[in-house]
Amino acid sequence: MATKATSAVKTQGEKVLLAMYRASGANEESMPYADIVVQAWIDYPETFALDGYPEYPDASDIHKKLYGYLKTNEFVESTGNKWFRLTGKGIEQARLLADDHPDANHQTEIAVEVDLTRPAAMFVRDILGAAGMKASVVAHHLVGATLEILLIGSNVDVANQSYTAADELLPRLGNFTVNDTVFHVTMSPTQPVILKCAGNIASRQSPYLLVPEQFVEMSRGLTLIQGIENQIVVVSIEQFVGQNIDEMTGFSRGQLGTMFRLLLETYNTRVQAVETDPSLLIEIPENLS
Repeated sequence: MATKATSAVKTQGEKVLLAMYRASGANEESMPYADIVVQAWIDYPETFALDGYPEYPDASDIHKKLYGYLKTNEFVESTGNKWFRLTGKGIEQARLLADDHPDANHQTEIAVEVDLTRPAAMFVRDILGAAGMKASVVAHHLVGATLEILLIGSNVDVANQSYTAADELLPRLGNFTVNDTVFHVTMSPTQPVILKCAGNIASRQSPYLLVPEQFVEMSRGLTLIQGIENQIVVVSIEQFVGQNIDEMTGFSRGQLGTMFRLLLETYNTRVQAVETDPSLLIEIPENLS
């Protein structure tokens, strides 16, 4: 039986387990070793970066934990040459570890301050930072809210689905589809999402890959490896949401407060409609009019 962690401080093995849990979308699908290494480095750079070269992952400790702690405890199993998958026991343990995280379920709403003298993209960055381990879900719904506002008055409906249910159950082309464009929103870009983008292109659709600012260049490198670098738009989540806010205000700083409030109200409405976790809601700052 999986055991509840007693401390918010995670061991290296637990960090690798959580990285696999996020990379797999919380299911038992097989994933290549390289994806596990990249995900662990993205989630825990202080633990899994190469000594002296923090911009590169160090795979040595990850390899040891996969074949030691994780396999010994039957949390993962090998499915081929350098391919692994979580077991049901591993998924259960990862959920317990995630629930033990101090950011997981111990707050009612996400709180963030708004300085209207700063660029809109900085506000988005602050929200994602305040979201902690829920940043993937928050990013998904922030982009959905942005698209909904952007397309007000059109005949286009921006689908609203639970992030977890949609990821685990539905054969989606991406997070959102608007006419011929597919939007992929991820806090941790790895090979599976790049392959989805390649599938969009093969289906004559135009993919947008939205990632955190610090992973834009790495994501472009992944598209280069896949050979789709000239057929895809890679942009940061912060820039995508922030630039659309700027454009929808007519680049008027005086309208930023009103637009930020509309964004958060739309976001909260979408979250309340499909999610069951109230801590995903964002508290609307008092200075937004």
